[in-house]
Order: sequence, then structure tokens, then C-alpha cells
Amino acid sequence: MKIVSKIIITAFLCIGFSTRSQTKSQALSKINIEGFQKSQVMRIVSDLSDVYGPRLAGTDQYFTAAEWAKKTMENWGIDKVYYENYCDDCMGWEVKSFNIEMTAPAYMKIQAYPYAWTESSNGVQIGDLIWIESHADLDKVKKQWSGKIQGKTILIGAAPEQNMLFDPLSTRFTKEQIEEAEKSIEPAPKNALSHNAGDMDLIGNLDVIFDSMVRKDDAFFAFLKAEGALSIFGTTPFFPGIIHPSGTYNFRESDAKPIPYFAISPESFGKLKRLIGRGMNPKIKFHLDSELYLRPENNVNIFAEIIGSDPKLKDEVVLILILGILRLELQIMVQVLQ
Repeated sequence: MKIVSKIIITAFLCIGFSTRSQTKSQALSKINIEGFQKSQVMRIVSDLSDVYGPRLAGTDQYFTAAEWAKKTMENWGIDKVYYENYCDDCMGWEVKSFNIEMTAPAYMKIQAYPYAWTESSNGVQIGDLIWIESHADLDKVKKQWSGKIQGKTILIGAAPEQNMLFDPLSTRFTKEQIEEAEKSIEPAPKNALSHNAGDMDLIGNLDVIFDSMVRKDDAFFAFLKAEGALSIFGTTPFFPGIIHPSGTYNFRESDAKPIPYFAISPESFGKLKRLIGRGMNPKIKFHLDSELYLRPENNVNIFAEIIGSDPKLKDEVVLILILGILRLELQIMVQVLQ
């Protein structure tokens, strides 16, 4: 009976393989040589980020990256590399071009990037900007704004707090923090070093977890679309100049797609909010040319098997998984943890 070890990875490290028996010190020496003298990490990172990025799940770019990953692992001598389809109705989405400007009361180029799986704007659109601070109570929003947002761009959310750069952007964990974290037992560590999957109950109802995380705004988006709003602006309170687009996660063919939705910089958001607060009505000019398409052959996870070479361990297999999309990551993680 084969024993399979499962590893979930998002980046690659190249280490040497050998088919002959060797001592522990010899094996460690070879690993050190590969890691410190023959490292391919920076080239691989460049390939993943510069050459094959962006690569949203379901897109042609993603499948091109998958082909590169498969070929790369085959060239490393990994025994078996193959695809498995994870979704027949998950759509790809690509940006062709976009632009956002404030044209009144004065000109401002708005730093922004569109959220994934949103609709195109069908050409250049121009309209006033209004602010809806919270849509947690949708009935209240409908009562206040029904019939008033036709042809408008919607600024959503509270003005972000300023994240100043007085402290270092990153710090090292102390020895004590690491030792404390090691006391935790997966899958739900109580002493995790940062937010991660262990902070939630993955063994529960996955659909409920997924919907509560990423589909909570669907009803609000549907209201804006039905009322004839032009677009949505939101932001995330990161450091100055940082734009953090994500996705609406309406990636299935049957999902309703929101109107054009943009992540804008905290600075741009703050200025627009201040202008509205002073009774000035910013006028927004924008366009988004994006493409939604369904190509199920793009929706693949990559599996690779490293078959044991030690005579005593030859029935063991290391299974490497390279995953294509958040929902599938959660599903496979649940299976592994169970």
C-alpha cells in the first residue's frame, strides 16, 4: 500500500534528487549546495511574477503559467506531473485597458485598479460621485438611495485611517514567538504567528464559510446595478500609495456580475470623501475594457509525484499540489486536514 505525503506549495525550491542510497550528512550537504550555490529561487520568482503574471484563475495567462510549471518540474526530473480540472463553469477575466479621472472641481488622476470578474463600462462614462459609508443595513440603504443613483459613481466605505511610515514595514519574529507558535497543533493553531486558515473552522460547511467571506456584498451590488449606477470605488487602509484590488469572486458562469468596481488608493479615497463632505460634487470620468470568457480547459490544478528511491521507503510518494483558486484551496486543505 502506498503512503502519500501531501504538500501544498505556492512557490518552488529546487533541490537535488538521487536514486542511490546516501547518509543523512551526505543528503544534507547536497541540499545545502543546491540551496546556497545553485539556487534558482530568484529566477523562478521572476518567471512567476514578471513573465507569467498576472494569472487570474480561469484565464489564458493562468494556463500558460500552468504549462510552464509543469514543464519546469518535468525538467527537474520529478517522476509524474499532470493536470486535474477543478471547475467546468469558472470564468476567466482579463483587463484590456482602463482609466479613472476626476474632472471637477479640479482635475485629478485617480490611482486605481479594477476588481476581478466585474463588467466592462461599455465605453467612457461620466457622472457625479456620491458616498455610501455603509451598506451593512441594505434596507436602510435602499430607503435612502432608491431612485437617486442613476448615472452615479458610488464611493463605498468609511474614510481609511492614515497608515504612516514611522515604524519598519516588516519585523522578524523573536525566538520566543516562534517557540510559542510551535506549541500549537494544526489544523487550528491557537498561537499562530499571523492570520491564516487556522483561524477558522475549515471542517465546517465550506459553502457557508465561502459565502460569508467573499459573497456578502452581492445583494448590494445587485441593488446598485438595478438602480443604474455607473461604477463603484472602494479602498483598503494599507500604507500610502498601496492599491489592493482583489476580486468579487462572482467567477461562475451563472453568477451575476457587478458593475465596474475599482480599488482606489487611500489618498484618492480620502480626497474624494473630503470634497463630498464640503458640499462639492466630484465628477468622475472612467472607462473599463475587460473580457469575461469561459474556457474550462484553463481551470486546472497541477499535481506532481516524487516517488521514493530508498529501498526501505520506495512505497512512499510525495504529492505536490499547485492550486488554482481560493475555493479549491480551501476544499483541498479540508481534505488534507481530515
